[in-house]
Amino acid sequence: MIRKIVISTFTIALCLAAYYSMTYPYGPPSENTNAPSESNCTSCHSGSIITSGSNWNNITLSSNFTGNGYIPDSTYTIKISHSQSGISKWGFQATVLDLKNKMAGSFTASGRVQKGSSSSLSREYVLQTSTGTSSTGTNSTDWTFSWKAPSKNVGNVKFYFCVLAANGDNSSSGDNAYSKSLTLSPSSLLPVANAFCKDSVTCAGTSITLNGSSTNSATSWAWVLTGGTPSSSTSQNPVVKYNNVGTYWAILTAKNSKGVSIADSLKIVVKSKPSLSISGATSYKICSRDSVKLTATYSPNYQYTWSPGGFVSQTIWAKDSGNYYVSIKDNNNCTNTAGPVKITKFTAQTISISRDVNNDTICYEYPVKVTASGTTTFDTILYYTSSGLFQKTIVNPQTFNLSTSTDLYAKGKDANGCVTPPSNKYNFVVKNKLKDPVLNCTDKTVASFLISWDSIPKAKGYQVSIDTGRSWINPSSGKYGLSHSVLGFPSNTDVQVWVKALDNFPCYQSNITKVLCGSIPCSPVTYNVEYDSEVCKGDDINFKIKNLNTKHYSLKINNSSQFKDTVFKITSDFSQTYKIVLTDSNNLSCPTVNRNATVKVWDKPLFDFSSSNLQNIFCEGFPAIFKAEPNNYTEYEFFLNSTSVQKGTNTNWEHSNPKNLDSVWVIVKNGVCTEISNKIKIGIKPLPTAKFTYIANGKKLTFDPEEKSEGTKYLWDFGDGQTDTVKSPVHDFTSSGLIKSIVKLSVTDVFGCTMSDTLTVSIPAKINKISIRNYIKIYPQPSAGIVNIDIPNELFNSKITFTDITGKEIFNTYADKNHIVFSYPQLSEGIYFITIQNNDFIATNKLFNVLK
Repeated sequence: MIRKIVISTFTIALCLAAYYSMTYPYGPPSENTNAPSESNCTSCHSGSIITSGSNWNNITLSSNFTGNGYIPDSTYTIKISHSQSGISKWGFQATVLDLKNKMAGSFTASGRVQKGSSSSLSREYVLQTSTGTSSTGTNSTDWTFSWKAPSKNVGNVKFYFCVLAANGDNSSSGDNAYSKSLTLSPSSLLPVANAFCKDSVTCAGTSITLNGSSTNSATSWAWVLTGGTPSSSTSQNPVVKYNNVGTYWAILTAKNSKGVSIADSLKIVVKSKPSLSISGATSYKICSRDSVKLTATYSPNYQYTWSPGGFVSQTIWAKDSGNYYVSIKDNNNCTNTAGPVKITKFTAQTISISRDVNNDTICYEYPVKVTASGTTTFDTILYYTSSGLFQKTIVNPQTFNLSTSTDLYAKGKDANGCVTPPSNKYNFVVKNKLKDPVLNCTDKTVASFLISWDSIPKAKGYQVSIDTGRSWINPSSGKYGLSHSVLGFPSNTDVQVWVKALDNFPCYQSNITKVLCGSIPCSPVTYNVEYDSEVCKGDDINFKIKNLNTKHYSLKINNSSQFKDTVFKITSDFSQTYKIVLTDSNNLSCPTVNRNATVKVWDKPLFDFSSSNLQNIFCEGFPAIFKAEPNNYTEYEFFLNSTSVQKGTNTNWEHSNPKNLDSVWVIVKNGVCTEISNKIKIGIKPLPTAKFTYIANGKKLTFDPEEKSEGTKYLWDFGDGQTDTVKSPVHDFTSSGLIKSIVKLSVTDVFGCTMSDTLTVSIPAKINKISIRNYIKIYPQPSAGIVNIDIPNELFNSKITFTDITGKEIFNTYADKNHIVFSYPQLSEGIYFITIQNNDFIATNKLFNVLK
């Protein structure tokens, strides 16, 4: 425990100078309180700092401190006073520092006192203002300010003062600079904490109780427990555990209504905890008669105590169920406990065995079934003979084949691995078997073989099986015979033959001896089959047997009667595979030699052949189409005048440019079957003409076709939406308003041949008799026999008549265009007239001269 004693002293430093007060009327610079790291008033005023004497004693600091000290976070009014004869100018500077020379608390100033500060030292100051340099009494002055104590108890704090008494001669000489300091302790009303522990020297991992006490009626507690668990506590007497070896400090502060105490520190020394463990597993399951050795960590400095049992040795043998612990104490009185080690003891089990034979005497390696029963189901059954452990097994019941006389008993191993005491015991007497027969296979043929063996002493007979023991018979040489013949056996076939010797109780028979024996292979018979693989239905299928290497044989085909012909025929009816079977007559036990002959039978094509015209007559220039039906055969080949023109699966052929008397036919194939059609000869009909002429009578036009054969059909299209089917129609274009129209004529003859033609016709307009004359021009005038006539559209299709002066008509024509040229060099010189006439207009006396 560390106790703290608080001692209060006053030390005041004053620096007084008239010059200073004149030079710094607003107070001296900071950092002049003569505190650590600071100067004092002599840095500006001559002389040495005064720290004793009667005038120094006149410097006082008074306040309303509680309990002769400060209470954290409380505010106090501080007064600094000084008196000296003959002084009227004063100055001061003060600060407060903690034990680490850091600023303690803070100042509040007003009136004659002001605040200052130092950023480099992080300190506050109080000092006089301009009005604070004067006296407040005769030869005396004082300064009052507020100081707020630190927010927490920081222990002793110290006030540093520098007071200056100046003579007022406006120089730095003759002034008195005083320095004084005051140590202020926390208030005696605060609690004083006391930390204590009787186990301040303890062991790692051990819990200890700390005891806290205090003066002045503490109401709360605060422990800082570095390195402990917990690391802090507000309990007065906390329980703490230190898990690691070392030296630690437990720090206690107490708090009452006035504040918090200075911390009291308690030194805790933690020594190492003794190492302890129990070797092996943490739990054991043991059988009823077993025990477990438990061994604790060894040290000569340890004292051991085991639970349960209270044994004091390092090692014990645990044989009862329970949880086992061991505790130790070393020379430092440090303790440790290890465990638990859990021991579980299993319930004891028992086993018994039974057998499926009633006699103790058994045959050599005779299978004896032994069944184990017990108080539980065993994972493993251990069987023992007179020689020791014989077999471990999970099979129950278990079959044994004993070869020597012996005792037999069992032990059971349960799911926990515990082994029972031995079961009941059986004594078996084992009798040896007869010797095993030694077999020989001889006299092999394609249909038989012989099995023989030597005589076995004491044998009561023999038996043979050729069906793997399903049935047994006496040898063919008799019960006591030494051979067995097998006859009528398939060729080239092996079989396993079993033989055993017979005996009396308990063996009854020897071991079974097995030998593989059988017939020899047949001599191979070979041959080939040639045949028609594809035929038409109803045709013969030709077969030929070739390369046959024997003369003694018989043939069958599809289960027919036997025959010997190597060339034969079968009428086809449908597709199938024929099975040919050849038998070797020399070795009837030998297998037949078989061949398969697969024959595809095709239906003969049945079809119709025709052209696209039932009469086989086609219009000139139009194609002819030929067709074979149905379309389900494999190939269609078309011929034109003996030349193949199309071959494939297409059943239609188009003759694009047929000629008169062309001959066309088709060959149809279905697989290997072929059929030829009839020949079609075709005729060609020339196309009718569709040309026509017309005559206009005003707007009525009369049309006349060139084709006028009997039975001809006509279709007129006048180009104005109107049609007609008469031979020579008259069509009125008046309502159409057209002056030209494309007229189409389609002509179909009696054979259905059709031809079309078109002609552009001019349609006369309605004539204005007065004005139309002005548009008729005849030139040149005079003419040398060539006349040009220009007429308007309205006079299309008008009749133009030439007459001489006597009125005799020379010739006439029709106007089919606007400009008409007439050349008549045979005309004599003279005067001629031209008359232009249609239904609505007649222009006469159009005169022109002909000069030669």
